[in-house]
Amino acid sequence: MVSETVITAVMTSSVTGAGLVIAFYALIARMSDRIFANRLEQLEKRRREIKEITSKPESFQEKALEKTTKRLEDLRKEINSMKTFPRYLGPGVLLDFFFFVMAALLSLFWLANTPEKRAPMGDTVALIVFFISLFTFFVVGVYGIIDVLTTMTADFSKLQEKKEDIKAELKEARKEAKIGGQVAQFLNKTGIAFERDVMIKTNGDRAFADFRVCSKNIEYIIEVLTKPTSQNVYKTSEKYEMYKVLAPAKTILISDFSDNMPAQEAATTYWDFVVDVNNLDELRQIIR
Repeated sequence: MVSETVITAVMTSSVTGAGLVIAFYALIARMSDRIFANRLEQLEKRRREIKEITSKPESFQEKALEKTTKRLEDLRKEINSMKTFPRYLGPGVLLDFFFFVMAALLSLFWLANTPEKRAPMGDTVALIVFFISLFTFFVVGVYGIIDVLTTMTADFSKLQEKKEDIKAELKEARKEAKIGGQVAQFLNKTGIAFERDVMIKTNGDRAFADFRVCSKNIEYIIEVLTKPTSQNVYKTSEKYEMYKVLAPAKTILISDFSDNMPAQEAATTYWDFVVDVNNLDELRQIIR
């Protein structure tokens, strides 16, 4: 027979355990939005990959067919293995709470009776139920910790990406300031009057030009671009298209094209003039 001291400890621990289960459930419930958002993001990521694979004709050519089939099968398994709702939050937590309460009640009933009236196996049953509740709490806790760790890792990754983006923006800002300084110095040196960081209106919308120069009734809008790509040179030109219609203006794009000739060629399609920052003398020939 188990001593009363042990059964008393079991009863106290069971009550504490039931309280811990409730606290654990409340903690996970508060993080549920982030947990579900993370799982949804993972599903969406795999959906985009499937769409990307299936939209490419070369994915189903003979050379790539085996690789494509294997990757699609892997994605299918990954999606099937992902649980949309954590099962431990339902049956797991409920069973664990039930076992702790049962262990506490069995211990209480056993202690409340006189030694003569106590069930022969009552103390043993209380111990067994208590150990089952401990094991269940261990399993539920492990799954909960994994979910919290996965969510926190995903949040940390996003924070790290944001940090890298800000560092890249800072680097580009320094580069733009350097190129802008070179342009301003050149314009001052050649005696060309200019305005810097000028706000212009284009049919009700506002845009900010890096430089504006007026010469012989022609307005020159100068944009400094630090990272010239075929896409960037097009996007930056869009904001000045309407302004060119409303005013007799010409647009000039200045950037470092030393290692990106394709972008320079693409820029000539969207801009009136394209100047390499390493050859600013061309700017003097444009603005007379």
